[in-house]
Amino acid sequence: MKRLLVLITACSLMFLAACSSTNDDNANNSKNDEEAEESLKPLEVEFLTKADAFHTGKEGTIKTKVTKGDENVADADEVQFEIWKGENQDTSEKFEPENKGKGIYALKHTFNDKGTYKVIAHTTARDSHAMPKQEF
Repeated sequence: MKRLLVLITACSLMFLAACSSTNDDNANNSKNDEEAEESLKPLEVEFLTKADAFHTGKEGTIKTKVTKGDENVADADEVQFEIWKGENQDTSEKFEPENKGKGIYALKHTFNDKGTYKVIAHTTARDSHAMPKQEF
């Protein structure tokens, strides 16, 4: 009788341990699924500065906001603003904006000559890259 009781107790413990492990695995799989889903969301870079915000010869600030899903990206691997006047991108210059936190990157800049300037915000973060363009 004692052997039967020991055998039943041992089987019960093994069953409980297996159920517990399955629940842990399901929790881990759910967490991995959430991380995978988050990594599939695109990197979004939005210019916060309006196209008409600059006046010739006066310093202004070019600002972008970087997000991935619902999360602000304050730890981008690289952010560069490529700036040029007119249609010839070969004359462009690249500048590194300041990380202001909460996904905001800003560069103080002066457009010295009248005309249309183009800015591409080259942004790499969390295994993604985005390059939106804005005219000023």
